[in-house]
Amino acid sequence: MKTDKKLQLGYQDLKLISTNEPPPFLTYNAGGSSPQLIVCDHAANLVPKKLEKLGLTDEELSQHIGWDPGALDIAKLLANALDAPLIYSCYSRLVCDLNRYQFDQNSMPESSDGIMVPGNRNLSAMARYRRFEELFRPYHDAIAAKLDAFEATKVTPSLLSIHTCTDKMNGKFRPWPVSLSYAQDTRISKRLIEHLRRRKICKIGDNEPYSLDVGIDFTVCEHAMRRGLAYMQVEFRQDLVVTKAGAKHWVNNFLPSLQYALTEPGLSEPKYFEYMDFVT
Repeated sequence: MKTDKKLQLGYQDLKLISTNEPPPFLTYNAGGSSPQLIVCDHAANLVPKKLEKLGLTDEELSQHIGWDPGALDIAKLLANALDAPLIYSCYSRLVCDLNRYQFDQNSMPESSDGIMVPGNRNLSAMARYRRFEELFRPYHDAIAAKLDAFEATKVTPSLLSIHTCTDKMNGKFRPWPVSLSYAQDTRISKRLIEHLRRRKICKIGDNEPYSLDVGIDFTVCEHAMRRGLAYMQVEFRQDLVVTKAGAKHWVNNFLPSLQYALTEPGLSEPKYFEYMDFVT
């Protein structure tokens, strides 16, 4: 059956991401041999051209509201060091936050840290759905497929989610160069925190400034907790890792303790916990 070329063109006009723009996500070191998957939800601050930068300036998009500066550099360095595959986003968290549920208004916020986002005001249900289908779903489908591939080979992987956070929020300085977020499953976090503190690398944020918010944070909850996989969500402070040299320095500091934590024997089997607030 022939397809009407006008209909094809019309469908392309409806698509948010044009054919000459980056895909919603990319994979790095896809053939990595270690039983870990690294993900980076907020790796980029790009906005599809059709959305006209959401009405923001380049300076505003370069701030932490638009992405996690330094996170992708860190994620790639860890992927190389561990020989682990990495899946990362290609568009700004303001277009669609890949670590928030579809029903969460903060997945496409009208304002962030006091900055209005004109392109997110009064979004229709169809506009939200289009962003979800073109950005959110492909990224998370790729993560799920990679975890399925591990399990098909009888390997139980761990999930490492890499973020960075601003050094100040609401006028308060954050003294933790490295912060770890987790819930009941402490298989990685306990050993990692103990080893980092024993080495006296820096002040460690133990669920500070963020804990893992079950039912709010999407990636770890839906991909690791649902499967009973060990996980760790890491926040590096942005002012320390915004340059490639800074990212490399802090990865070198962090890596020995991470490698130690990943030798925990219990990581090789799924372990399930009851999360009272888990979205069903």
